[in-house]
Amino acid sequence: MPRKPCDFDALDRWCVSPYDRGVRRAGKVALVALAIAIVGRVWYSRATEMEPPRAPAVHLPRIERSSGVARAGQSYLTRRGRIWELGLRGDSYAMGLAHARLARRIMLRSDAFMIRLLRQHLPNAWLRGAIVAGVRWQHRRADRAIPLQRRLEIAGQARGLGRDPYAWFLPAFERMVRYHSAYDVALSFEGSPIIGCSAFAASGRATSDGHTILGRNFDAELGEPFDEDKSVTLYRTEGAIPFASVAWPGLTGAVTGLNLEGVWVSVNGARGGEPSGDGEPLVLILREILERARTIDDAIRIARARRTMISHIVLLADGDDDRMAIIERTPQRFEVRRERELAAVTNHFGTSLRRDPKDAAVRAKTSTLARRERLDELLERSRGRIDVPTAVSILRDRSGAGGAALPLGDRRALDALIATHSVVADATARVLWVAEAPHTLGRFVRFDLRELLADGYPGPARAPVVLALPADPLVATGRSRQPGR
Repeated sequence: MPRKPCDFDALDRWCVSPYDRGVRRAGKVALVALAIAIVGRVWYSRATEMEPPRAPAVHLPRIERSSGVARAGQSYLTRRGRIWELGLRGDSYAMGLAHARLARRIMLRSDAFMIRLLRQHLPNAWLRGAIVAGVRWQHRRADRAIPLQRRLEIAGQARGLGRDPYAWFLPAFERMVRYHSAYDVALSFEGSPIIGCSAFAASGRATSDGHTILGRNFDAELGEPFDEDKSVTLYRTEGAIPFASVAWPGLTGAVTGLNLEGVWVSVNGARGGEPSGDGEPLVLILREILERARTIDDAIRIARARRTMISHIVLLADGDDDRMAIIERTPQRFEVRRERELAAVTNHFGTSLRRDPKDAAVRAKTSTLARRERLDELLERSRGRIDVPTAVSILRDRSGAGGAALPLGDRRALDALIATHSVVADATARVLWVAEAPHTLGRFVRFDLRELLADGYPGPARAPVVLALPADPLVATGRSRQPGR
């Protein structure tokens, strides 16, 4: 652009044109904007940064492998059939170290899958960064709501992970804290894939032998690695009730579990009230119940004392009692309904919370009512005869209400071929039966908690012998991975 001639003043040595002044002004604006961006980035990083708690100075446990069993200190990892069995012993930090040392490869595979999934659904890097930044900001205090012992355990995991190939995405400690909040974050979004679980409890005269029998399909569509790498983690924490959690390696909390006192806990997604950004991750609240509750009333007291981020429904049962309870909760309200002999849960409320407009939307827009109707039918039809095989058949049911035929993968079915894990429990006998992949269709493998959680149990000397109920015949047809509707 040609410069205009300018008039020289006798006192000026140089002549500055309006063009030059504009360029200089633009340069100053750019420098100021850059400085603001740098300061903002530093401020944002510090505001969302999560500092691990001070941990004891201990050496990383050495891994020893023999006959299909890996050991790290008092802890071990093996395969029972196609399900990972992870036994953790010791204090919180030691368990975290051993957890990550033993399951590092599996945990990193899950990390890679989650990052790949994020990129797949948000291919635009700017949009992806903005959403991740927004979630980090909304839940920036997530670590502060976590009890010290759980933060120590997660810090142990972060250290036990060793060289971290995904530190560029988030530091290991922060990444793991946020993974423990992932259930809450996912459930807070409209159209969450977690609104799809079904669960039931039967006890007393409703069962064949008076035992308390439970079943649940955890229909959280987290992806194939979480189905293929499902785990039963056996915790013997110092000063706590031993318990088993069915989930995936890396999770220190629980979504499905049974403790040695016979207390069962499982969670179904729900929607109501307003999400909160500063509650405790739900999976850690359920862990607390399993570690401390000896009765249903204990479990209710523990849950009521904790602040939660999202709405949910928790099924509670006691293997030594024919009672069960269902906690229905939003971040603002806490309701309990109690049942005897039979209880069924899908994803809508049954207490006064059913008047919440968000719950009405769940009933109108999801399959929760259809699944509940079918579940009630099957439980009533089997009343007095419910045992473990019957419970498995209920979880594998793929018909609609009244036995109506549905296409494979139809969301109105109890088994929509999407379960991340499917579990049956005999809480009276303290035995879990967990389905191998895919979904509900593999063998249901038996885990005897009285043996596996006994004082002094050292873990298996070799890969365990598998006792299981048969796989679903659908596996043999090759149609088990048909997408749902």
